[in-house]
Amino acid sequence: MSSLTEKAAQNNAEALLIEVARMILEELQKREEAVQRIVSQLAISEVEYKRAITAEVVKGIAIEAHYAFLPNAPCTPSIVKDKALRVLLKKLGRDQRIYGAT
Repeated sequence: MSSLTEKAAQNNAEALLIEVARMILEELQKREEAVQRIVSQLAISEVEYKRAITAEVVKGIAIEAHYAFLPNAPCTPSIVKDKALRVLLKKLGRDQRIYGAT
């Protein structure tokens, strides 16, 4: 693969990860009550919690985001976004179980 194609794929992947992070923050806003219950059990602020869970999800899908823009990609940006949402919901559910915020 040419270096220009690699660079374009990398730029597109970075843009997708930024878009996913925004999508996660919007989803967390919709689930504000659950976030508040979790944060009430932690020694961090709501902003810190949202930042941490967003980073955790983005890190978990970064490789797929990169592959989504390569030729003959095994996944697409929409698949990456769907996976990010599933990962977020799993992590939010985990935190609700751990911190008794169900």
